[in-house]
Amino acid sequence: MKPVIPSTVCELLELRLQLSPTATACISHSQNGECPKLTWQDFTAQVLRFSLGFQSLVTKPGEVAAILLTSSVTYELVSHALMRLGGVVVGLDCQATPQDMISVLHRCAATLLVTDATFFEQFGDSVTSSVKSVVLVDAVRSPTSSKLPNSVFYLRELSHASKTVSSIEKSVPRPNDIATIIFTSGTTGEPKGIPFRHEQIMAACGALCAAYPELGEEDSTICWLPLSALFQRMVNLVSMACGMTTHFIEDPRQILKSIGEIQPTFLVGVPRLFEKLRDALRDTRNTELRTCARRTKYMISGSAPLPSSLLAELRTFGILVLEAYGQSENAIPIAVNRATDYRFGSVGKPLPPNQTRLADDGEVEVRGIGLFSHYLGQERASNLTSDDYYQTGDLGVFDQDGFLYLTGRKRDLIKTSTGRRIGPSRIEAAYSCCRSIDQIVVIGDGQKYLAALVTLKSSARPVGGDAPNLTDEELLAEVRSVDECLSEHERVQAFGILGRPFQADEVTSSQKLKRNVIVRNYAAFIARLYEAETPCVLQARADELLKTTEGRLGLE
Repeated sequence: MKPVIPSTVCELLELRLQLSPTATACISHSQNGECPKLTWQDFTAQVLRFSLGFQSLVTKPGEVAAILLTSSVTYELVSHALMRLGGVVVGLDCQATPQDMISVLHRCAATLLVTDATFFEQFGDSVTSSVKSVVLVDAVRSPTSSKLPNSVFYLRELSHASKTVSSIEKSVPRPNDIATIIFTSGTTGEPKGIPFRHEQIMAACGALCAAYPELGEEDSTICWLPLSALFQRMVNLVSMACGMTTHFIEDPRQILKSIGEIQPTFLVGVPRLFEKLRDALRDTRNTELRTCARRTKYMISGSAPLPSSLLAELRTFGILVLEAYGQSENAIPIAVNRATDYRFGSVGKPLPPNQTRLADDGEVEVRGIGLFSHYLGQERASNLTSDDYYQTGDLGVFDQDGFLYLTGRKRDLIKTSTGRRIGPSRIEAAYSCCRSIDQIVVIGDGQKYLAALVTLKSSARPVGGDAPNLTDEELLAEVRSVDECLSEHERVQAFGILGRPFQADEVTSSQKLKRNVIVRNYAAFIARLYEAETPCVLQARADELLKTTEGRLGLE
């Protein structure tokens, strides 16, 4: 049965409580093996308790509250509690630098920061001084808590001190109130703030529920992607609308293990996850994952393209991965493949109520209720046409059946010295099918041929070493097997092997590679690639690998 979608996030939770109060809303999986459950009744009661705690700090609708937490049940409860008070939720990227966090806090005029003791100790002096109040979600005070400033509170103590919900009832948000401000990933520059109204978020939820009517109360999913971005937050709302159970995992690096143990029927991810899943399923000893393949209905991939060959191979294991396409500026995904109507290699058909078209140069343009109107600090976005279509920057084509195929980014187009304009994303997707290649960035602007920076999978490089286990000839044999699916001018001629994965400042929280940053960081090595008299495989020297921040979120 198609779920009823109300006009605010708060009404969605109330509706789910009415429909299935005793069903399991979520399960939290910790590394110590504990897996506490919350029914929808429990979940809603906890949201109200948290709202009681926040009501002395969020005193009027529209106040901005930032959350600096890893993806967890607590994050979800805090988010709903703040919106219940009419607050505007902003998620901070846990991998961002203190300087970037401060910039976000100032630009969205946040008055409250919700975080935990770990982040507070790490960033306290710099980040927390940028807001009026800080609330720590930890249940107990630490030995050093007596030294905390007067503006720092513990959420559970605030909740226990509050006695009434009367003030909460007066500030329930309206459909046209701002629910959240999303900050873009910053792949091409400083992140931009994008306000979205409750009615836009709910329109996206309704569109996704209509596109995937197979999902219902018997289904389960995993929350593992950052909740600072809209992708995972929308999936959690769809889960609420359909009555699914959401499993929250503590460590996203354990996602493959969690998939095998939890065996969800539905999952969203980024291409890196599905590459790792394919590699793991090739191992016949991975019985849990193979069992999961028989249980899953389908999985959704976003953020970057997946090779058709990878999708086809996963299908042989029983896993249907459907690509979808969206942008931060539009709350509703622009196009999706559906379980009953999909085509590998495409991002699916346009998703109503979007209106989608191609410009004369092939750029994808979209408008509709989910589209933003402006970035923070601007009256009107400059990338809107005169008739209010958003210019996505993505190039695409439609086939005769209405499936959309993305062919590259306008700003990422490589113009070689021969005059060719080449989109690198499709080429990178093709070469990523090689068994030894983990990550790849294609380059060649102003050069006579394409080259690529490559990181290798752990099986192709020894532990603690830089030199690959495979020879240049073996690597070339792998990549040359891909060449037949590419035009001659699209084939990479020179490969630069890096002795480590790309680092924190080179990857966004959603695992997109920051092309401009990478090209800048490895400029000296790239120059060496093109100094060779003939195209070659070249291994980076240690001094060509810049020292960058360790510990990025990923699936290493």
